[in-house]
Amino acid sequence: MTRSIDVVIPAFNAERYLERAIESVLALGRDALRVLIVDDGSSDQTSRIAQRFADRWPAQCRLLRCSENRGVSAARNIGIQAATAQFIAFLDADDVYLPNRFASFDALDDEALQRIDGIYQSARIVPEGERDLDGGTGDGTTFGIVRPLFGPALLAELLTGYCWATSAIVIRRSVFAQCGVFDPARKIAEDCHLWFRLATFAALRAGAMDEPVSVYWRHAENTFVPRIEHRLPMLDAMLDAWRYAATNRAPVAMLRTYAEAVPRYALRSVIAAREANAPVVARQLLMRLARSRPRTAIGAEFLRQAWALARAA
Repeated sequence: MTRSIDVVIPAFNAERYLERAIESVLALGRDALRVLIVDDGSSDQTSRIAQRFADRWPAQCRLLRCSENRGVSAARNIGIQAATAQFIAFLDADDVYLPNRFASFDALDDEALQRIDGIYQSARIVPEGERDLDGGTGDGTTFGIVRPLFGPALLAELLTGYCWATSAIVIRRSVFAQCGVFDPARKIAEDCHLWFRLATFAALRAGAMDEPVSVYWRHAENTFVPRIEHRLPMLDAMLDAWRYAATNRAPVAMLRTYAEAVPRYALRSVIAAREANAPVVARQLLMRLARSRPRTAIGAEFLRQAWALARAA
């Protein structure tokens, strides 16, 4: 069977990093591998760098241009739409693939590959200033789920709010027709929003868990600082994915997982917001959960948290 992969690289004003990212893909020396670079309305040399690769390796690199900056989700969706390979992978312009990026994918025989829709692994976190980006140990931490999970157990893990790196999953292209693509309207948790839906309907499995397959380069321009208010868009993403699952008749086991995991995430976030002295965020979390899932408003823990907020007010 064909094992073609299109790697989508969204790039916005990425002249500082883009060449390194593209070279890390080409250095894999893998057959049937193509790079789709989406210039998301850059005003620097991003487009020129990408065009140079496209001119030199026309069969392996293609440049797609946006006339204006539309955001990373829209750029990734443009790449998905332009893809023709059987599988799709992603790489942010400031990150790199490691030499073992598709080792788990290639290790599967044809029969095993036909039974799955995607493989997830982990990324190595490397802080700015780290000398070695293509094999060093970084700061010793990884980004992503580090144990093999499948089905409802995988969805439950994702619904704790901890997902894998975008650069550490490869997905069958046909699955996007069922699960949808990235939501451009979301600025936080837009990737998790898609992973929830994929875990609901697609057969995702873990690859090798002992070694990361990509590098997430943490620097001043991309470092995400977790804030208590970020739990609101994460909860919104979970609730919307839950609605999507119910509307599209997801398996009962998956719907049960949402029913157990999402209120648990919301209520834990309420407690965290109260401890962070953010009562407004805590109230918003409770209100969104109650509006979307009224049955949770009669639960003991929900009422306990609501009463604690009322007393504090």
